[in-house]
Amino acid sequence: MLKHSKLLFLLSVGAVIAITQGCGSTPPLSESCQDLTSTPFLPDFHKAPLCINPTPPTSENSIAYGVRGDPTLFMTVGERSSSAGDRGEVWIKLGGLTLKSRYRPAAPYTWSEVHDLTYTPLSFLLAGVIGRQEGMSTITQAAYVSNPIRTGNRTLQPLPGASRSEASGVNYDGTVIVGWGAPSTTGVHAVLWRKNSSGTFIIEDLGVLHDGLSSKAHDVSGNGNIVVGERTTTGGSIHAFCWVRGRTPEPMQDLPTLGGRYSHAFGVSRDGNVIVGDSTNEHGKFRAVLWRKNSSGTFVIEDLGVLHEDDNAFSSARKADSDGNVVVGMSTVEGGMMHAFRWVRGRTPEPMQDLGTLPNHTLSKAFDVTPDGNVVVGLSAIYDRVERKFEKHAFYWMDSEGMKDLNEDR
Repeated sequence: MLKHSKLLFLLSVGAVIAITQGCGSTPPLSESCQDLTSTPFLPDFHKAPLCINPTPPTSENSIAYGVRGDPTLFMTVGERSSSAGDRGEVWIKLGGLTLKSRYRPAAPYTWSEVHDLTYTPLSFLLAGVIGRQEGMSTITQAAYVSNPIRTGNRTLQPLPGASRSEASGVNYDGTVIVGWGAPSTTGVHAVLWRKNSSGTFIIEDLGVLHDGLSSKAHDVSGNGNIVVGERTTTGGSIHAFCWVRGRTPEPMQDLPTLGGRYSHAFGVSRDGNVIVGDSTNEHGKFRAVLWRKNSSGTFVIEDLGVLHEDDNAFSSARKADSDGNVVVGMSTVEGGMMHAFRWVRGRTPEPMQDLGTLPNHTLSKAFDVTPDGNVVVGLSAIYDRVERKFEKHAFYWMDSEGMKDLNEDR
């Protein structure tokens, strides 16, 4: 029998279906990957094998960015391609039942992505971006959906003069959203939208620090007072930052690195004591890292390693569970391919676990994990050398089931 809170959740997320367009199922790839070679310069995918797929995939591309819930009931958000443009996607998983729906942006916007979510019984919020083309320019607008039967989808207030913005993270109760805005007179700035007493989200510019050119916020703690992200300096370095409301003399501070010039903070635990991301070491190699707050309130960096160590090894952590003891992300494996990982503190013999890929696929990335650390979501992909592009499928992973395609009906 369903617990009362889960029944209420099903009733509330059913509102998403009421305002979005349903989607069909995605058949699995039937052909095996062939002719593996190295492709070191493919953007965003580091190194991955090229594969000839004799039968072009018929599925639509999809990616899962965020997840909340537990193994018995969880809600996942992301995007799926469409002939009319990319659409924000919502998957609701209850045992063998999967409900799927698309977030349709209001005119004049033509595409959407959902990056993060939060929910409580009878209340939820989806945060992301909508966009359109204006000649050669792409116009984007941070947007959210909150209890859509009553309020529908809404855009978030931009910075003065900004023509582009994006929402990337939302706190536990949906009162704080973080992301970035691009004013016309300056570079991109990390921003925070906080809901006031009248229910309106008010924007706050988080700045770039004294030597900064730009910044982006990626995630926010449960109470909305700690924001993490990255900033670019005038010298060209990229530094992970942690912004803490009320901290003096500067709320924004750089996080320590492994000795290199580049680092990114992508996720923060609900309690704000653990931040995850990546950093280059003294040899310029990216490694997944974790910053944990010690007794003096200082964040100390920890190298989480890689799935396979070689000259081109790479790893990056993207999100953590509620207390920071389970971390997910991606790492190269033997042969240079990228696989999703789940790192668990204290697990033996190795804390970092290779989650593999969907059948016939060659690459995967994990982007989020549920607060209890047991459900992982991301993308699994195969490179079609004929079409010269990746075919991407949103996945969820659980220890009891392994990796499953979210677009397959069960």
